[in-house]
Amino acid sequence: MSNESSETMTKKEEEAEKKIEIQIEEHIKLFEDPTASFEEKMKILVKVPTELQHNLLNRERSDRLFASIPIEMFQRIFEPMHEEYAHARPILIHILSFLCQCTSPEVHLKFKILMENVIKSVAPRGNKAEMNSTVYNDMSLIVAVWANTPGEGKYVYELLRHTTNFFAAQKQSLDVGQFLLSIRMLLGKIYQIAPMERPELFDNRGWPVGILAVLRCLLQERHEKFSKEMRALMWDVLSSMTKLGGIAWFNIDKTFAKMAIQMNHVEMQMSLHDPQNLDVLQFCRHLRILELYTNAICDSEMFGEDGMEVIPHTVGDSTKFILLFWVEAYLQKIQIPTQMSLSIFNFAVFLFCHEELAITEEKVRKHIGEVMLDTAFTVLEEASESDLRGEVGQLFSDILERLAELEVLNERVPLFLMKYLDKIRCAEDYEGWKGRVIDCKCCIMDLRGRVDWYSVKTLKESRQLLPKFTDPEQHELGQLFTIFDKLPRVN
Repeated sequence: MSNESSETMTKKEEEAEKKIEIQIEEHIKLFEDPTASFEEKMKILVKVPTELQHNLLNRERSDRLFASIPIEMFQRIFEPMHEEYAHARPILIHILSFLCQCTSPEVHLKFKILMENVIKSVAPRGNKAEMNSTVYNDMSLIVAVWANTPGEGKYVYELLRHTTNFFAAQKQSLDVGQFLLSIRMLLGKIYQIAPMERPELFDNRGWPVGILAVLRCLLQERHEKFSKEMRALMWDVLSSMTKLGGIAWFNIDKTFAKMAIQMNHVEMQMSLHDPQNLDVLQFCRHLRILELYTNAICDSEMFGEDGMEVIPHTVGDSTKFILLFWVEAYLQKIQIPTQMSLSIFNFAVFLFCHEELAITEEKVRKHIGEVMLDTAFTVLEEASESDLRGEVGQLFSDILERLAELEVLNERVPLFLMKYLDKIRCAEDYEGWKGRVIDCKCCIMDLRGRVDWYSVKTLKESRQLLPKFTDPEQHELGQLFTIFDKLPRVN
């Protein structure tokens, strides 16, 4: 019986393959026929999504079919003067979306000249075509594929305005999934294209307010209304707006600003609830939002007025929760993902660099120095030359400057200093590296009177690393070891 069924399936598959080949040839013949009218070709074109079996349109077949379609057909339909074709535009947008995904660049890029008019055709106000969420999701995909050169960011911003206007007007009938997918795709495109363009070309007219309006409604919904995946999408969009909109975006609506950080605190607690099953990506999104609020508080940019006191309180609760989790995991020898540990490490250094912030939890104050040093070794091992020239290099400069402020350290500080000076050589010229040696000497001088940061063993191990350095470098390190040699041997 199974053999008969298998043979039947094979026969059906063969028939389907034969059918689509015949259909494609018929379509190509018509599209390339100079005597066929525009209306005849148009009639066949709009039926492509329903009459052709999509799963059989592989790259080779798609290329053959769509390469035969005269681009003039699309141009005519999307020209603003031809409003009589407005009803067909959503169908053609769906076809263009498929084309961008399933054909080779040499085929779909010939249609890129349509992008400006296609975007104009989805402006919600006064549109004669029936717009729906699928149209905007298709448009987001098209722009994400085509807008990839300097000067084309304007298309992303214009589509964002149309998309947020459409979804903000949906209210009770809002298609949450399509909204979040479309917006995330377009925000991701901004991250990609903005660095290629001049800063003044960044255009935030209209769309940030539109995104906020929809997200405010979503945050007010019951937690169980959305799936875990849907909530992750929502927080991905919120997290993306920390860089694109900054704290001013959250502060457009005071109620939203309070709600966002309070919900962020709850979601962060949930993401750390089970140490054996941590969602690193989701945690990093929430941490990015917390960092933004923390920085705003330090810079006195917001939250000082009456009624906003809940924000600094919530930020303090979130900070205490994260640092306590980090310390507890270290003490209980629970292995947390490297990326999560590094993110918390960056956040902890950020906190120490702001004198107006204080860690009040005794357990955290007592052990965070050990955790930070332990993580610093991991960061050093994984950092690339470009990392050390950028944020990571600055991170270590901050650590050296503030190391003495940690209440408790461990004996590995000499080893950390030597490994740091070894690693930083690839990112500094010789004069710059000598400056880092001076930073290390200053760090040690700040630790005078303390004996918790070294031992006979680690001083010996740090000296064993000297052969890795050149003779001139060893000469520069001589003063460092002179200080080491004079330290009291109490352990």
